[in-house]
Amino acid sequence: MGQNFLQIPKFLKNFPKKLNPIDYSLPFLTCPNCSESIINNKKTLHCSSCSSDFQILDENIIDLVSHNSFDFKTNASSESYSEYSDLRNLGHPTEEKARLWGLESKFGISGFVFTLRNKIISLLEDEIICDIGAGVGNYSLFFANQAKFVFHCDLDLEAILSAAKEAKKQKINNILFIRCDYLYLPFRSNSLDCITSIDVLEKGHEHDSKLIEQISQKLISNGKYIIDFHTKERTKLTKAPITDRYSKEELTALINSHDLSITKIFGMGYLPTIRNFSRFFYSIGNIFCKLFFPPARWLVVGKKN
Repeated sequence: MGQNFLQIPKFLKNFPKKLNPIDYSLPFLTCPNCSESIINNKKTLHCSSCSSDFQILDENIIDLVSHNSFDFKTNASSESYSEYSDLRNLGHPTEEKARLWGLESKFGISGFVFTLRNKIISLLEDEIICDIGAGVGNYSLFFANQAKFVFHCDLDLEAILSAAKEAKKQKINNILFIRCDYLYLPFRSNSLDCITSIDVLEKGHEHDSKLIEQISQKLISNGKYIIDFHTKERTKLTKAPITDRYSKEELTALINSHDLSITKIFGMGYLPTIRNFSRFFYSIGNIFCKLFFPPARWLVVGKKN
């Protein structure tokens, strides 16, 4: 277990373009079942400690799903439990409208996503970024344009394959797609420069607390996180359930309880998303609605203590 706390050598912080993304990533990765080192056996990734083998699906796609699973049946809604079970067992949601959620060719890119993505990009540096719950790549593929390297993490294999196809189309090489359970992240402790997680912290306090705990464990000291929460303040407008929403005070308490500090909180999404507004109309309407409505999301930026 001691290997889990090794410092990543500085020379590995720069991604040599000729190096295979999997081999480059091995110093950062661990077995999701026992947290020990894994090696590339060409056809599989192998853990000699617990004898686990994990599939290599392509030159930049690996499957590191843990044996352990979160007890959604007890700690979250039946809908969340069903989706989680489908993702682990099938690799995609059963419900057709939930499949490939966010894919531009299927849903279009909303003005909100465009605005939020640009805001996050403005906060990033030339660093190694791990995007948790990255889905079809609406954020991770754009992060790769300015990052040293990107880890794209999701449990939805169908979404990962779609994102990988788009990355290949755009000739994005500095990215590794990892199918994993993000509540059991397959990374060494204290190894990641920056972790992002967008539209993921919305499945109940136990789930959200465990994910933030994982983020804290995997970040280097003073490492950056960028995450967002659906706001409780917005429920007066939308009449949405408040169980998975957070006030500023609540999210601050949750984050601070996991050895993380908050640098800045941004309100995002003031224009009600009653339909998919164009980017231009959204940018104008969002400024106007900020005068009257609370934000839909709190975008939180901070560091590990």
